[in-house]
Amino acid sequence: MIKSWTTVEWYLPPDSEELPLFLHAGTQRRDNADAAGTRMGDTIWLLKDSPEPAGLAWEWIEIRPGVIMLADPNAMVTNLRLVDSHHRAVLGMNLVRICNRIVHALRWQERVRAQLGREPSAAQVQMPLPQAPSPGLPLPPAPQITAHRRQAAGNAHRRHMLTRATDHEKMADASQLRRAA
Repeated sequence: MIKSWTTVEWYLPPDSEELPLFLHAGTQRRDNADAAGTRMGDTIWLLKDSPEPAGLAWEWIEIRPGVIMLADPNAMVTNLRLVDSHHRAVLGMNLVRICNRIVHALRWQERVRAQLGREPSAAQVQMPLPQAPSPGLPLPPAPQITAHRRQAAGNAHRRHMLTRATDHEKMADASQLRRAA
């Protein structure tokens, strides 16, 4: 949706601590939760007082009940064209870094939790309460789903970062060749 909007330029303030003010526009949950009940979705936030619609959106994942995190910190979508003090567009990892600073300054997890609080996760519905162990029987092993999911997400993030870094290096090399020519 945001990609179809007109690009809106936003000049970075001289003080890097001044971030634009965004307002929550909506949060959606996808219906494709996995067997463990992991809920996921996306959220969109709009730039306050913008003459044209300007937004920032990202996907989120609930790694365990009530614990919400960015699904991929490098995959935010925006129609903002951030411009630095030299009137150059902020690109690549610098854009990702600034978008992440904006998102981390928002209280977006509260909005997602409020949305999810209206509907129980499959894990909350299906997970039985622990039973007291019978004498002489060993306790069953603790589920490793969360640790495995966290490790898989970390591996995917590292692969994504390596790909982004390689792409960024290629762009920098191409830029240097253009300047030399």
